[in-house]
Amino acid sequence: MQILSTEQINEKEKFSYWREVLCQTYTALDPVVDNISDFSGKVTSAKLGEIDVTNISSGAQKIYRTEKEIRKMPNEYYFLNLQIEGQCRMQQDGHVALIKPNEFSIVDSTHPYLNDYFSEDFKQISFRIPHALLKPYLLNPDATLTHCFTHDCGIATMAIDFLKTIASTSNEYSSFVQSKLVENLMSLVALSLGTNPDVFEKVNHAYQEQLYFQIKKYVREHLHDPELSPVTVANHFRISTRYLHKIFEQGSESFCRCLLVERLESCANQLHQFKSDSVSEIAFRSGFNDTSHFSKVFKQYFNQSPRDYRKQLINP
Repeated sequence: MQILSTEQINEKEKFSYWREVLCQTYTALDPVVDNISDFSGKVTSAKLGEIDVTNISSGAQKIYRTEKEIRKMPNEYYFLNLQIEGQCRMQQDGHVALIKPNEFSIVDSTHPYLNDYFSEDFKQISFRIPHALLKPYLLNPDATLTHCFTHDCGIATMAIDFLKTIASTSNEYSSFVQSKLVENLMSLVALSLGTNPDVFEKVNHAYQEQLYFQIKKYVREHLHDPELSPVTVANHFRISTRYLHKIFEQGSESFCRCLLVERLESCANQLHQFKSDSVSEIAFRSGFNDTSHFSKVFKQYFNQSPRDYRKQLINP
């Protein structure tokens, strides 16, 4: 991981340094700010296979890529920008996308564009994707890309969650896992933009696979909610309950069985970790709202009652 910041740079040299940082991290760009003397910025970059993942934060600025910069550095990249804080107005080929937190848009480095970060403090995660990596997945590689993708769209909802996850953990994966994550990311982006029919089966399989893991992750994070159900989870991912069950049919257990097992495993861990908490407290905290039902299903799964299970842990 590389961290580049204006913090330790001489006041007079900060902005020229920042220009070099952007060119080094992204491509040839022309940043413009209202007040150079007060400017500060930071970039943290990492790799995910062939993709460069960059966290950028700074004060308000406009970043241009004109014909001049394209001639200077004619790289062929797509930049997928996910807004974390503040807002950005992305403009390319006469189209504008205003992206807010938890929204993303894409620009093509081979066409002039403007990213107007008009919020005083902004944070954004940018994914630099080589043309050769994404183009084969797209239905129309030359189509205008500047659209705003939000949590209101089912595929975009999953894509946004996935982008955040890999951005925060990209350095933790083996090269094999990184290549698999890149493939799934290309599939999600292609589904958002329009998929080439020649790779649809591959893309659809990757989508279902990623959706399965994202649903399981969501379930683990919301076990405490007694109202968690196929309907609430399907609504979160903007899919039908029928499709939710279809996704789990490909695995070894149904959605309801998965939810029950996750809750039971959570309770078992807490019985060991929180020895002063009562069994009922732990059950309620994991989403059970009936202690009798909890004791019954716990015994069926672990072959002993919750209290006996805890005693065994204390006195092995």
